[in-house]
Amino acid sequence: MNRIILFSDNISSRFGGMEAHQEAFIGYYQKECFCLVVKHGAFDVMTGQKCVASYITLTEVCAFLESVTTPETIFFFNNLSWVREIPVLRMRFPYVPIVIRSGGNDVFKALAKEPDMTLSQKVTCVVQIVNQCVDVLIANSDYSLKRNRAIGIHEEKMVKVRGGVDTLQTERNILNREKNRAEFDQKYHTNGKFLLVIASRFAPFKGIVEYLHELRKAPFLDLCHLLLLGDGKEKQRILSALEQDFPLDFWTYLGAVSHSDAVRSISIGDVFVNSSLEWEENIDGGTFIHTETMGRSMMEAITQGIPLIAHNAGGTRELFCENDHIGYCLDSPDMANECLYKILSQGYQVKARSDYSWEKVFSYYNRLFELLLAEKHG
Repeated sequence: MNRIILFSDNISSRFGGMEAHQEAFIGYYQKECFCLVVKHGAFDVMTGQKCVASYITLTEVCAFLESVTTPETIFFFNNLSWVREIPVLRMRFPYVPIVIRSGGNDVFKALAKEPDMTLSQKVTCVVQIVNQCVDVLIANSDYSLKRNRAIGIHEEKMVKVRGGVDTLQTERNILNREKNRAEFDQKYHTNGKFLLVIASRFAPFKGIVEYLHELRKAPFLDLCHLLLLGDGKEKQRILSALEQDFPLDFWTYLGAVSHSDAVRSISIGDVFVNSSLEWEENIDGGTFIHTETMGRSMMEAITQGIPLIAHNAGGTRELFCENDHIGYCLDSPDMANECLYKILSQGYQVKARSDYSWEKVFSYYNRLFELLLAEKHG
């Protein structure tokens, strides 16, 4: 059995793709995942939900790691938040495979807390560390692979792994959909109206306010109800747009629910909306395109038979190429209401043929770990 040590920058169940990956990773590898090392100023060692040790310096962390690593240990980083520490870990543990999963946008934000470097310098630093110290960088889409190549990450360092859907839960949700929907309609007095669902981190690149400005023009809003889930720095702008432009009985906001509750809420909808943009973000004297690289919530929707209204941003179109009939991928946001009305008036039968299950993801990880250990130890 491999002893897998997971490195992260948080222990919360915040709404988001990286957080969902971490939660599923720990659940799957809990017998092999000896611990979770969390960096948030100090370094905490977690087993389950319990902190069993806390260290101030990386030297102390390395001493701890030396006491628990074996010839079958894997260092797995849930994102690039540890990029500054990786060269030290590489030097101290040359025999341990280092694997990083990148969400795509974190390449540009990994060194955000270092004030004395430009964005270009930070990206160059991240690329050098990945190329010199990391065995494998896991990307989640062709879009991410292409962008990583463009900034200089070596091709042989990268693999693509897509997916991350709890198919046991989605199967239960499908079986219980009518009951769950009836309970929602009764609780929120929606009278069985056509239900739009948005479940998202509330970040500018998600384009939610822009989508609401388009949605308010729809002449059929009295037939619909909007269910909104999530949290983030755009929360006040989103709620203000809803309060100003829509009747109070048109929308329901449930806040930052757990990931499993979000997936269940997606399952009761009639359509799932992903309004992500290719958002030009200005940081550290430079700009990068912050956008949707994979779209886990869209995968969760189509796995449950819920059609999509999605903006063609980042890696979104890859979902539509991988499947036959999953909704509308919009080249122009002003097409959203027309496509929404088609689904409302004509119905829509989703035909998703790709397997996005966690089982498939972790099966790939297991093969990757075996290959890396064989390369390290012969």
